[in-house]
Amino acid sequence: MVSDGGELVFTIKDLSCRTMLFVKEKPVRVFRDMLNVKATPGEDPELSCEITKPDATIKWLKNGRVIRVSPKYEIIQKDYLVKLIIHNAVIMDSGEYCCEADGIATRARLDVRDMQHMFAKELKDVQAEERGLVVLECETRRPAT
Repeated sequence: MVSDGGELVFTIKDLSCRTMLFVKEKPVRVFRDMLNVKATPGEDPELSCEITKPDATIKWLKNGRVIRVSPKYEIIQKDYLVKLIIHNAVIMDSGEYCCEADGIATRARLDVRDMQHMFAKELKDVQAEERGLVVLECETRRPAT
């Protein structure tokens, strides 16, 4: 431990010597890297990683710019877990996010995309008489634009 450093005195009977002990702190390492995340608008995506030093100084960046705590961004640091929550995601939140801790970094991409158009209910085969009325129905998972 760093607190173990200081002056040491060794004594045997009337013989003694002194020295200084310097304890170098282990550097922070990323224990678990961030993973890329996909989200749809309105969701609250989370980016997280684990580091080896619970009291490390953390800095979050998006596309190289520092992120500050705000209603949009929530930063949580609990023990070894470091987390960034992006509230009410929009497409403009897409990009590269970086978590820096005492000189080391891990990066991941956030990709915010509208849901693709998909059918919830597909068209069904219909039989009709010539000149008869035919009604075709289908349903999409989200409103068509």
